[in-house]
Amino acid sequence: MYYKSANSWLKHWDFILLDLVMLQMAYILALGLRNGGRNPYADPVYLRTGIVLCLADICVVFFTEGYRGILRRGYFQEFKAVAFHAAAVICTMLAYLFLTQEGHAFSRLVFIYFTAFSVLLLYTGRISWRMYLLKHKRVYYSKRSVLVMTTSDRVSQVLDTILHNTYNELYIEGVVLLDRDDLVGQQIAGVEVVCTG
Repeated sequence: MYYKSANSWLKHWDFILLDLVMLQMAYILALGLRNGGRNPYADPVYLRTGIVLCLADICVVFFTEGYRGILRRGYFQEFKAVAFHAAAVICTMLAYLFLTQEGHAFSRLVFIYFTAFSVLLLYTGRISWRMYLLKHKRVYYSKRSVLVMTTSDRVSQVLDTILHNTYNELYIEGVVLLDRDDLVGQQIAGVEVVCTG
């Protein structure tokens, strides 16, 4: 059970890394807009908050299931997921600033800019990366192997549904036909019939 739980969020390491980069970009843009072209991490308060931002993002990813079904979501569902993710990260940052009593040294305008930029950049980054993955049919984690059990009259329909609706997540090891013995060893839609039921 622990392996499955860890695997479910680690299999989206590409989206996790992308979100980290986009949040840091939003933070740098917010600081740059507020403080001009100076080094955004020159002030120790902003440097520590930038580090906490990375840790907060990793904690939000670990404790929520924000990437579940990310390749299947619609645009509005993705926007809601991004807004929730950004709000959770921002609340964690606010809690850090409150508990360390450094909130007085942190600009409220930076928080407003950061909120807007983080939602915009996270949404743009996730949608762009998802479109790339779906266009090239790539997944950066191991596929699950399945053995399809069906009847001979439905085998083509079942294989077609699996192959065209799973975003290249499954590898079909073979087909088990429950009603015919004479097709063992033959291929149906490029998948071998391995045995009968």
